[in-house]
Amino acid sequence: MAKNTKLYDILEVNTTATEQEIKKAYRKKALKHHPDKNNHSAESIKLFQDISHAYETLSNSNKRELYDQYGTVDEGEISEIIAKQNMGNTGSNGNSHPFSAHTAGDLFAQFFGGRGSSGTGASGFGFMRGMVNGPFQSFSHDFNMNSMADFEDDGSHEMASGPGIRHNLKCNLYDLFHGKRAKLALNRTRLCQRCQGYGGKKATQCRGCQGTGLFTTTKRMGPMVQTWQTTCKECSGTGKYIRSKDACTECSGNGFIKERKFFDVEVLPGMRNGNEIILPGEADEVINTEYGKERVIPGDVIITIQLTRNEESNMRYKYLVHDHDLILDNFEVDLKTSLCGGTIIIEDHPSGNPFKIEVLSGELLKPGCIKCVENKGMPVDSNGNFGNLYIRFRVKFPEQLKSDTINKLSEILVQDENISSILSDSINNKSYKINSSDIAEEQVLSTFTTEDLQSKFKNAKRDSPNKRKHADRDGPHYNTTYDYDYNPTESCHMN
Repeated sequence: MAKNTKLYDILEVNTTATEQEIKKAYRKKALKHHPDKNNHSAESIKLFQDISHAYETLSNSNKRELYDQYGTVDEGEISEIIAKQNMGNTGSNGNSHPFSAHTAGDLFAQFFGGRGSSGTGASGFGFMRGMVNGPFQSFSHDFNMNSMADFEDDGSHEMASGPGIRHNLKCNLYDLFHGKRAKLALNRTRLCQRCQGYGGKKATQCRGCQGTGLFTTTKRMGPMVQTWQTTCKECSGTGKYIRSKDACTECSGNGFIKERKFFDVEVLPGMRNGNEIILPGEADEVINTEYGKERVIPGDVIITIQLTRNEESNMRYKYLVHDHDLILDNFEVDLKTSLCGGTIIIEDHPSGNPFKIEVLSGELLKPGCIKCVENKGMPVDSNGNFGNLYIRFRVKFPEQLKSDTINKLSEILVQDENISSILSDSINNKSYKINSSDIAEEQVLSTFTTEDLQSKFKNAKRDSPNKRKHADRDGPHYNTTYDYDYNPTESCHMN
């Protein structure tokens, strides 16, 4: 029977109350007398401290045993009680008290096994760390009047969100034009479904830490007692362990499994390089931390579309950011077609279907000019709308012409009024202020150029990539686009 019932009276429970009854009484009293509910009056603060102290003592089986036997857990008071008992026993029958060979510090070490545990993270001795507030370590920060999460039996806390898993999905222009389905296999760690993460049928309270997950070591140093806490090695801080006979056969008692998950990924027609397909909540449910395994809210699997450039057709086309347009760069056309018109064929369009373009007679294709073919770009939506195709032409000139061809061309060209109006006056029919004798020498054109100089002419200026984001909350999300802007200097519709 308890020698002192004061702490039991504070919680309004019997001395024979179970651990659950003590916990239930503490919750009820703590809610009623918490300072936040009583304008932080001095009386409510004092009463709440008494309630917390009573619970901190009676909820610990070792401290409760000491309190029931001596009416206190204070080492000094217990020392006095033992001394008086020893003196009384010696005076009456000459026999010493059973604990006469021990100091009060040794008695504490005996009760706590040299490594007593404390669920609140406080010392086993009240005077070492002052008043302890149980789960409510402060009045204003740790107690949420709008939530009952503080009173979960398992001491659970809000889980953190885990990291996502990123993967690049390679696509060519044909894939982005038509769309495609791909199977993606990813390795991830998830809770065991058979045991729901518990590791077995029945979890047993750890005997090393009394279920607190902490290991408190007590050491006597003269009149003082030193205590320190570490994570219990027997249960890795969980407070529980699964006996081998009760371990889940699916996860071997770990509570989690490593699995290889297959996802069906759909690339929609018209998606671009850098777009993201997001599969919410499909990442790891258990992650590695510096403290060991930790359960988290699963992150997302983020699949980024990566346009491959290893095919010749992909190198020729550029996917523009504006209205799903395409540009076909350096499309080669012969000199005759560029001057006189004719038929050109696009064989490697991303649609996979070649098509022809009629260059009308009189529509000159200048070197480097850009023409537009409507509705031959990338898909805009599922309603059959497409962007435009811009073609930048490169005229293929012959290395040389025969003399007869040159004479005929010269006669024909000068007869065309459009050409004759822009022909430069020759040196023979234009009046110069200098005499022909002042011209020191004549020069001719040469084909000799350095490779460095040629590369300067070949390199085209490319604008910086633009980045756009948009969100779609229904189903998979598509966002973040990386594309190149191109502002055509000349745009004409070709029939």
